[in-house]
Amino acid sequence: MPHVPRRTCTLLAAIGGAALLLPLALSSPAAAVAAPAEAALQCTPTAANRPVCPAGSPAKTASFLDPTAQVTAPSHVELGPEVYVGPFARLLAAGDADIVIGAESNVQDNVVVRARTVRSAAATQALQS
Repeated sequence: MPHVPRRTCTLLAAIGGAALLLPLALSSPAAAVAAPAEAALQCTPTAANRPVCPAGSPAKTASFLDPTAQVTAPSHVELGPEVYVGPFARLLAAGDADIVIGAESNVQDNVVVRARTVRSAAATQALQS
């Protein structure tokens, strides 16, 4: 299996009234090398691909995004086949950080997945100058 660069993000989940912040490592869809059949089943949840992603795909492989789910920067979000994104879930990609949700996974109701690039202080300073 080829090496896939990882990005760091934080998962904010409300469970029983308590909020949890969990660090996650997510793959970059641009860097991932998938088998051709698997790559054809991946989906970017643009307006045209909602609530069924990809639009018009058979139920056996389709992913479903609840109409109340929020997706920011959908070009940085990739869903594998048979993914479920529940009501009021939020997939928040930012900058060059991507969110990839693998096959047969689910994002439960009200869960927030936030991806952002984490840089060292030196890298941030270099970008600002």
